[in-house]
Amino acid sequence: MKKQLLSFDMLSGNGLKDVHRWVPAKKARAFLMRISLLFLLVMCCAGVTSYAQGIKVSGTVKDDGGLPVPGVNVIEKGTTNGIATDGDGKYSLVVSGENSVLVVTFIGFTTQEISVNSQSVIEISLTPDAKILEEIVVTGYGNTLKKDLTGSAAAITSKTLMNRPALNVGQAMQGKLAGVQITDQAGGAPGRDVMIRIRGTNSINTSNDPLFVVDGIVGVQNALTTLNPNDIESINVLKDASATSIYGARGANGVVMITTKRGVAGKVQVEYSRNTTLGTMQRHFYTLNADQMMYVYEQSMANAEKFSGGATSAINRGKDFRGGPGSLATGLTYSEMPWLFKQVSEGSYIMPLRGKDGNTYAPIYNTDWEDVAYDNSISHNDQVSARGGNDVARFNISLGKSHEDGLMNNSYFD
Repeated sequence: MKKQLLSFDMLSGNGLKDVHRWVPAKKARAFLMRISLLFLLVMCCAGVTSYAQGIKVSGTVKDDGGLPVPGVNVIEKGTTNGIATDGDGKYSLVVSGENSVLVVTFIGFTTQEISVNSQSVIEISLTPDAKILEEIVVTGYGNTLKKDLTGSAAAITSKTLMNRPALNVGQAMQGKLAGVQITDQAGGAPGRDVMIRIRGTNSINTSNDPLFVVDGIVGVQNALTTLNPNDIESINVLKDASATSIYGARGANGVVMITTKRGVAGKVQVEYSRNTTLGTMQRHFYTLNADQMMYVYEQSMANAEKFSGGATSAINRGKDFRGGPGSLATGLTYSEMPWLFKQVSEGSYIMPLRGKDGNTYAPIYNTDWEDVAYDNSISHNDQVSARGGNDVARFNISLGKSHEDGLMNNSYFD
């Protein structure tokens, strides 16, 4: 039987050439089949690869009562890829792969991490954060759980209060309590008093300071500056009428309740802490130096004469320091003020400052008074305390020494 033969065009290094190679038809069909299978395999792999580039995950976030929660943050762990749930608590997010992890966060609920594991629909149920709800809040009527508190109050513990160096209670409280504004009254002077306002200014005729209650003692003065912040266990701020009603009119501007640390039963605990802070000026006064000042002075005098039409009354001649030929100065000239100006050679200064004797003068001093008056400050605070006791008696002893250095030279507070 005569065999069927097929010819193929071969590709050489110089391009496509019409080179015929005769092979049996059966082998040619098998070769074409293998080529087709290889092509299909490559296309399938490419499809799988493109599919693995992203997985769409969607679902609904609900609270412990089964109600949808809007505004919950759903973020792919380790990335900035995330979204917030809509008004119905729903979310839809494309993650990088099946090994991705979703991080779910919302105020008042515990943070959850959920593995995707190739799931396209993930329903999420939030769990309330027991630590927040069980936090103790001190009110005028006693202690209550935060979840049971109906009035408006804010609380801060010693751990949060002293998470940054502070020389007094006012500095430690700044920016940590919602609705409470604390500002410096003395513009940064060492040992300054701070001003505290709860929900703004309430009166223009009477004091707007809140009522301070320290360990049950009502009406403590200057509590923010006199108390050692390291001795404070917690601070509770009562804001509205229902929370402050027990104090009557005295609590109209709010109540700040401070609880100091107590002794603990058991082994004596001794603590020592020291912090050092460096203060620098953040803004500077940009002023003229001596050369710039003299240039502006000379130009202003020359322009006054030029644009006044020659009127001599346009210039206060008692303030005209210019000498030389044709001088109209009635006061002292550069040559008559040796404590401010010195004689220099002709052309050695940026401009000719002529004295009454016709010689050239230049300023003696070029002082930056801000640099002279201000410098970096170094402040430090040392604290040592001992607590202990038993079931019968307990003690807490603390000693502190602080030194606050001001930016202005020779200003400090001990």
